[in-house]
Amino acid sequence: MPLSPPFRPSASSSSSSPPPPSGPLPTLPFEIIRRIIFHRLAISPSYPSELEDSYNPSWDSWNGIKGKQVAERKLEERRDVTRCARGLMSVCKAWKPLVMKYLYSSPYLSTTLPALTSCVLSGDSKWSDINLHTFSIPGRFITLLDLTTIPNTLHATEIRKACLALFPLLPNLTHLKLSPGELPFHLEEVGYAPFVKTLKCLEGVQVDVNVNEDGKDGLVELLKRTTNLEVLSVFGSPAQRLEVELAEVQSLDLPRLHTLKMEDVKSGHLLNCLVSSDLPNLTRLSITPLGDLTNTFQEIHGSKIRSLTYLQSKYDIWPFNTNGTILPNGLIPCDKILDIYPNLQHLSFLIPDYNQLELIISSLRDSPSRPLSTLTIYKWQSSPSTSSADGQPISSRNGVDTLSFLNGLARDPPRGLRRINLDGFRWVKLELGKIALDAGKSGQMRKIAEVLGKVGIELGDMVGRLSPAPPFTGVGIGGGERERVYGPLSGGRRRSSGGQGLIRMNGLGMSGKEGIERGSEEEDGG
Repeated sequence: MPLSPPFRPSASSSSSSPPPPSGPLPTLPFEIIRRIIFHRLAISPSYPSELEDSYNPSWDSWNGIKGKQVAERKLEERRDVTRCARGLMSVCKAWKPLVMKYLYSSPYLSTTLPALTSCVLSGDSKWSDINLHTFSIPGRFITLLDLTTIPNTLHATEIRKACLALFPLLPNLTHLKLSPGELPFHLEEVGYAPFVKTLKCLEGVQVDVNVNEDGKDGLVELLKRTTNLEVLSVFGSPAQRLEVELAEVQSLDLPRLHTLKMEDVKSGHLLNCLVSSDLPNLTRLSITPLGDLTNTFQEIHGSKIRSLTYLQSKYDIWPFNTNGTILPNGLIPCDKILDIYPNLQHLSFLIPDYNQLELIISSLRDSPSRPLSTLTIYKWQSSPSTSSADGQPISSRNGVDTLSFLNGLARDPPRGLRRINLDGFRWVKLELGKIALDAGKSGQMRKIAEVLGKVGIELGDMVGRLSPAPPFTGVGIGGGERERVYGPLSGGRRRSSGGQGLIRMNGLGMSGKEGIERGSEEEDGG
């Protein structure tokens, strides 16, 4: 018996249906709307938190290639939230104060800095002391002020005027990111702001450029007031010479500082003050090894560090400078690094010098009881384009690249090492199939990962993922079907008419017996 056709409403039945209900439609509870807006507009913290008890891939999210990608992703996230929040502000009056908190919490600044200052000043002019809050809106909503996104088209005078008007009206600012180079205002202005006691992250400050005539360093004077600072990032210049005599070295009281990053800081007043400071909560250190005071700093505070990152200098090609001459040895205390850092759990060696790294691995073999278990290395392949001033490839001088280093590590692994991460390398997605996974550098790394896995060492990429595991059943095939074999005559790919012509021209189909027609075969999209 044939099935009856599906029901299709006719015009008469549709005309007899009841009209839609009139009046306002039922709305969602406002608490649900609040949660929806939160999941759409809330962003992740802009600065690293304290270290966990065990290693987490987020420990590598502030340095190297991964750190640059994380910073770009957070910047795009702020740009997207700013764009979306502007549209949600005009939905209704009930949504406006809720969305305003997310819009002004971490604003994306460009040429809009004067407009932001105008909004904060306008809100402050409407504020009175009868309000419950001590500061007006939207000034008290701002927790991140990033000045690195401001283009050069905005004049320094406008930036200075806007910042000096903003600073007194930001009581809850926790992250201040300054633009590189000379600042359009003095660091003393930051010290007078009401957020100086609540500031937790200070980033992008150049050392030894804010020195007064009386010998006082503006950065050091500012750090004396930021007693709740948790993260500090500073950088130096190629020639750090002071034209004025510095004042006497003073110790800094930074009891909550847990992350310190010093790029190309070889000496100076700040480093002298940090050497003589206590820093009881310091557990994460990112440093460019340049000798002099940097080694002294590591020897004094090394017992507290659990995560250490060695950064490559921005002004020199490690281990050779721009003139092609070898830099002096001893910049990295490789032979005694485990004695300087007895509690070190994670070492990120982002310098393409595996000879220095081999010395650290050798000391780890001699001391298997050390807590160092995770190693992040710089993915450095031999490339003819990487050359010094005399035209000789740097990799040929060193003689060791990433693959050879990992092979040697698999032959004689340290007992305590459990994981290796490659900065600048990502595994090919599993969905692309076995052929894509086994091709190129990914295939070589997968084979090394299998060898390292047999000796108890995991090999991860820069996002923390391990090597994709089998079984592989081909592209587009379910788990119950057999794997397809691809080849010139295996029947796994359909060829175009041009491909058939080439086969016949090569003599495969001249006799009528050896040629195979593939017009009915399945295409895999390769």
